[in-house]
Amino acid sequence: MAGQGSTSSMDASGFAKHSIQNDIETDSVPSYYRLWEEKSPPPPATPTYRRSIEQEIVLAPEPQKVYSLQPLYPEYVGYSTRLKTFKDSWPRYLRCPKVEDMARSGLFYSQIGDKVVCFQCGLGLKFWEPNDCAYKEHARFSPQCKYVKMVCG
Repeated sequence: MAGQGSTSSMDASGFAKHSIQNDIETDSVPSYYRLWEEKSPPPPATPTYRRSIEQEIVLAPEPQKVYSLQPLYPEYVGYSTRLKTFKDSWPRYLRCPKVEDMARSGLFYSQIGDKVVCFQCGLGLKFWEPNDCAYKEHARFSPQCKYVKMVCG
């Protein structure tokens, strides 16, 4: 019959053949479900099996703090410090992303035109347009920036 192993292979796997006499004594489970029953609990996981399971498990990396990433401009690590760079000298006529969004995306104002710089990777961005998103532009031009990866994923 297909699907049934030999008696010796089933015995070696820890199963014993169920007798017809036992079927009569058991009233709730049909006999075809009881053809083989477990003779002993399965053996504990072998070292080889454990290793293969451990190789399948992927642990998420520990979250890193911005302060541990060794930024190029450590004086601008803090959001409020970056935001202050825009306060008095950011050109008010520019229609571009909000300065709060610029600071949140790791950028500070360079004091030249509309050029901003990332405190972490040093990327400089300018020529902002009204529909630009500070996060997206930062990630687009500096996809390896550790701050962008940490904030945007």
